[in-house]
Amino acid sequence: MTYLEKKAAAQSARGFTLVESLVAIAIVALSISGPLWAAGNSLRAAQVAQDQLTASSLSQEAVEYVRAIRDDDYLNAYNKDKTTSNASTDAWTAFLSDVSGCEKASGGCEMHLGNWGHPYPSSTGRPLLPCSTGGASCNSPLQLTSGSQNVYNRVSGVATAFTRIVTVDSVGTTYAPVEQVVSTVTWSLHGSTYHVSTTDDLTPWQ
Repeated sequence: MTYLEKKAAAQSARGFTLVESLVAIAIVALSISGPLWAAGNSLRAAQVAQDQLTASSLSQEAVEYVRAIRDDDYLNAYNKDKTTSNASTDAWTAFLSDVSGCEKASGGCEMHLGNWGHPYPSSTGRPLLPCSTGGASCNSPLQLTSGSQNVYNRVSGVATAFTRIVTVDSVGTTYAPVEQVVSTVTWSLHGSTYHVSTTDDLTPWQ
């Protein structure tokens, strides 16, 4: 083999080694990126699941609160009308007044809680504020207080990713009244928007 042939063979061998190195690097990069992508997706799924659990609790809380409003109105009417048969009618009338303006067509309401001892805020006298009312902040995030209670509220604390809207619409008839309560909690995570809704149908006490 001549000198030129040996030189060409050596250059060819060096070039082949470079190609092998590039292929090896590409294989290693692919083998690493796959697990990293899977791990990232797993972490995101875990965070979404955690937020869904919180949102479900917040959604159920609002429905239970509206139910408590109805029950409280009945107890008040019963104590007032013990000797008459008007308690159920009076209680339902009071309940409809408490949830007025919370229709879906009107934009719904927000829970406007006071403290635990006096849940109806003295400034409004209403447990629910229509989103169309000045001062209502249905599109602003719920706040989470710090300390032993960690309560979601509209008064103080650290802003969270969750917003909540409650709608109450009549789905019954004059002779069989039914109010459908829908509580929807919305939040955004990594550029995606998520929703959780809880629905319940309330009827008058008989």
